[in-house]
Amino acid sequence: MTHFFFSEPRFQRFDIFFPFTFDSTCNMAFGADPGSLSLDLHSVPFINAQDDMLEVMFFRHVVPMGWWKLLRWLHVGKEKKMALALETIENFLAVRIAERMDERRYWHGPHMVLLVVSQRPDVERKILDELKPIITGLPESRRRDPVVFRVDDLSSAVYLEATLREALRLFPPVPLEYKCAARADVLPSGHKVDPKAKIVIPLYAMARVEGIWGKGCCEFKPERWISDDGKLKHESFVQVKVVAATLLHDFSITVVKGHVVAPSLSIIFA
Repeated sequence: MTHFFFSEPRFQRFDIFFPFTFDSTCNMAFGADPGSLSLDLHSVPFINAQDDMLEVMFFRHVVPMGWWKLLRWLHVGKEKKMALALETIENFLAVRIAERMDERRYWHGPHMVLLVVSQRPDVERKILDELKPIITGLPESRRRDPVVFRVDDLSSAVYLEATLREALRLFPPVPLEYKCAARADVLPSGHKVDPKAKIVIPLYAMARVEGIWGKGCCEFKPERWISDDGKLKHESFVQVKVVAATLLHDFSITVVKGHVVAPSLSIIFA
């Protein structure tokens, strides 16, 4: 992030956070660093294939099942893209698994948080004010810029976490999900559900329903997650909290004027 701040102040946040998430996941799952978060931000086939798969999965939700199955059988259109993406991902996983076996022989969020906070200087100021005493309590060797926070440093950062939760409430990584009934049932609302019926749960839309979140449901308000005694109402995040605190403290992030931010047509918001 420091490199881009000095060399290219304007860049797509996706260029940073997607490779970061990918490398973190690979480190946790395989113990290997694929190096996609390099300074040249080279194209990573696995990430491109994942984007293609998510696009096709969204496509399958909005067309008749028989249509996309026909495309898959003919190996054309969106389903051809899916097949190629699967091949890329399977090849990547095969290599990673083989590497792990050889070793035996001898780690949809921070970008939405930064986007929202960059347009709410009042929220940013509260977060920075909350971080000041935390930094004061750090050893002198860790107070030098850029400050990199650790998990145990942020246990008292209540407003920061409330901001993360509010950003994820309004902009969930997965905008919708669905459940399938194994047998006939009746919902608490009284609606009957037939066996194998699919129930779509629109998480993005639900965050904007007054009956669920009350008046001001469309307003970005971190305070809704903080109880009267100043504590969080739910359990905490870990990785997202550390990344957001470090970036918000070390950098001043703004959205380029005229740049349109819109979700992609996918089952995951990006």
